[in-house]
Amino acid sequence: IENASDFVLFWSSSAKKSDWVRLELNMAFIRMLHERAIRLKVLLLDKTSLPLYLRPFQFLDVSRSSDPVMDILRRLEPALKEPVKAQRHRFLNRNRDLERIELAIDDSATSLICITGFQGIGKASLVNEAIRRFYEGSATIPIEITGGTDLAELALKINAHARKVCLSDKLSKPELKQELALGIETISKVGSFLVLKNVQYWLDEDARPTTPLVELMSIIKAVPGFKERPIFVTTTRKINTDPADADLFTQIFIDGLDPNHIATLIRLWHEITEGSEISQ
Repeated sequence: IENASDFVLFWSSSAKKSDWVRLELNMAFIRMLHERAIRLKVLLLDKTSLPLYLRPFQFLDVSRSSDPVMDILRRLEPALKEPVKAQRHRFLNRNRDLERIELAIDDSATSLICITGFQGIGKASLVNEAIRRFYEGSATIPIEITGGTDLAELALKINAHARKVCLSDKLSKPELKQELALGIETISKVGSFLVLKNVQYWLDEDARPTTPLVELMSIIKAVPGFKERPIFVTTTRKINTDPADADLFTQIFIDGLDPNHIATLIRLWHEITEGSEISQ
């Protein structure tokens, strides 16, 4: 299920009672909601009632068919051969945010796009969707920033991804800067995207950039390629930038989901995990 492009549920009285069916359906539904990376199709084998959250995914009803196997094959085989991208769902309630990212990408001065929002609101997912839409086929190099990620660890992580090399842990600070610049330039040259998640750990009390982010910004300024393929960062705090770096950044604040979407997701999640509908 983790690597699948399609999930076909054969719904029946036995399936409704099965804990294994519920578990697998739960896994598929999570992938669909969070990654928009799987197609869900429900086939009705008998007259067992279908839960409300599954009704939009009903694909075929063979409960009255005289030859259900052939009917299923006739409809299902061509459907599964369709390209996955043509069947992906619209990225939920984020079209306006994606438009703002597209404008930032088109801005010739912007080399770094900063996505700001509350923890868990979907910043990284939004970045991944933007790259998928606007740079089809491009790879991303995600780096998770924590409270302990310093210049040395950043250089190690980036070069491990970009150049497939393991740096010595005894490099001097000037050597680290040089290796960091080389790794980032490699990412730019091969057409990949560097995505740094949770850079709020690199901000001081006034939300100003500290050493790792400052060094990163100096490298970005020196590499023209980032104006065409910017670096993405996510943070829970808006970065307080120096006026001299204002043109380098485009900061985009991500709002929460529309209340109607939140209510729908909560209702679907409850029906999946609890097996019952929430009363109105």
